[in-house]
Amino acid sequence: MTPFREGYIYRLCCARAWEGIARGEHIPYSPDDARDGFFHLSAPGQVIETALKHYSEFENLVAVGCPEDAPGDLLRWEVSRGGAKFPHIHGDVLTAWFDHIVPLNRQGGTYVPVAHN
Repeated sequence: MTPFREGYIYRLCCARAWEGIARGEHIPYSPDDARDGFFHLSAPGQVIETALKHYSEFENLVAVGCPEDAPGDLLRWEVSRGGAKFPHIHGDVLTAWFDHIVPLNRQGGTYVPVAHN
C-alpha cells in the first residue's frame, strides 16, 4: 500500500530544505519553476519517477502533499513528458496547503516511500 494519498498533489524537496521552507508563508519557486512560469508538482503515481528524473543526486528527499482543491483555480493539469498530465500551480504556493509528508529513502537505485503521517 502506498503512503501517497489520492486526491493530493506532491512537491519534492530535500528534507532539510523543507524544514526551513515550512516556517515561511510561501514555498519559493525553484529555478525550473521560475523558468517555466509555474510551480511543478506530481500526482501520487508520478512522485517516484519525478524523484529519479530530477532529484537522483539527493539522499534525503521528502514528498510534501496538499489536497488538490487547496490551490483552487491556480491548479492546472498540463501535458508534460511522455504526454502525461502533471499538476502545476500558476501563482503563489502557500505552505499551509501542505499537510502530508512522505519521506523517500534512497535504496538500490530508486526511492522507497515511508509511511509518515
